[in-house]
Amino acid sequence: TQSTWGPTDVIVMRVCVVGAGALGSLFAAKLARSPQFKRANVVLFSRWEQCVHAINSIGLQLEDCSKTTDTVENVKAVSSFRSVHEILQGPADIAFCTVKSHATEKAAADIVSILSASGMCVTFQNGVGNAEVLAACLGAERVIVGSTSHGALLLEAAKVRHTGRGYTVLAPLQRTALTEVTCQTISDMLSQAEIETTVSSESPSTILWRKLCVNVGINAICSVLRTTNSAVLESPLCRSLVTHAVMEAVFVACKLNIPLNPVQNDSTHDASPRRYVSGLVDVESELNRYHQLYGNVAVTFDALAMEMLYATLATVFRVAQQTSANRCSTLQDVLRSRPTEIDRINGVVVVHARELGVHVPVNALLVALVHASQQTSSHRVPQP
Repeated sequence: TQSTWGPTDVIVMRVCVVGAGALGSLFAAKLARSPQFKRANVVLFSRWEQCVHAINSIGLQLEDCSKTTDTVENVKAVSSFRSVHEILQGPADIAFCTVKSHATEKAAADIVSILSASGMCVTFQNGVGNAEVLAACLGAERVIVGSTSHGALLLEAAKVRHTGRGYTVLAPLQRTALTEVTCQTISDMLSQAEIETTVSSESPSTILWRKLCVNVGINAICSVLRTTNSAVLESPLCRSLVTHAVMEAVFVACKLNIPLNPVQNDSTHDASPRRYVSGLVDVESELNRYHQLYGNVAVTFDALAMEMLYATLATVFRVAQQTSANRCSTLQDVLRSRPTEIDRINGVVVVHARELGVHVPVNALLVALVHASQQTSSHRVPQP
């Protein structure tokens, strides 16, 4: 089967989703049941043998946001790159990397073998630094940075629940005429699969740090409290804690000269960020309270940085609203006693702050609490 980059209605794509976790399973199911893939294959690559066997035996079950369950049968799961080539009748044109950030280096080696010489890798992962790891193996011109706020919950092997719709954006790690066309082709393909996607003109750093700030505001807090994302909105104390954690992250981003403007082309932004956030939290009062609590006068904002803070908080709270029923990925890891990505999320803020000579006490505490929660999992008191 010959494939060429261009409009998706005149080509056949060979797609491999790397990682059978919640997001990987969601994307694989959405893509495979899309009409455009009646003429092609979607393969799910995973080292999780139980999941591979389940998908190949009973199909991949997708429980949609409407609570209807669909069994997607034209997804094949494999655990070796040679099997990917056999099923796709050749190497893949696109690999969606959805593995945990601590597994990126190993996944990159697999993706090199999975992709064709001109194949592209799209990273949909938490944290920052994953794109650079992939680029070291593939070349920057073959890596696309993706960010999505869709929520997904893996109920069991081969069964995933879509817990909330959101926005999805793409940007090439290295901008050329070809990578721009490629991004648009992949964006169209995802949109046809009910994952509405746009190509952003923003830098990959902005896209990744905006998503990082969303994770900073949701993941650690919901993991420590053992709550769904709804807690971020429903509890005044949680909203205050979210605001303090995100303030630190935005401050560090500004110091790194990473602009965090409102999300482009996001139809959910029907109100200005300042007006939306002010209905949930008094940011000026929270900034004063933060200084009173921690004496950390280094974390300050000029007018432009303040607008970025409002824009980022608006994104955090909107994502929490859209995915209110979701258990964030960090909570899912904690509940399953698996390594979390906390060092690649709040931990990134702490590391960069240290390099800048700034203390970020809220994020440092959240990192410590998540690690402590994992280290004491065997002593957890069961619910009555």
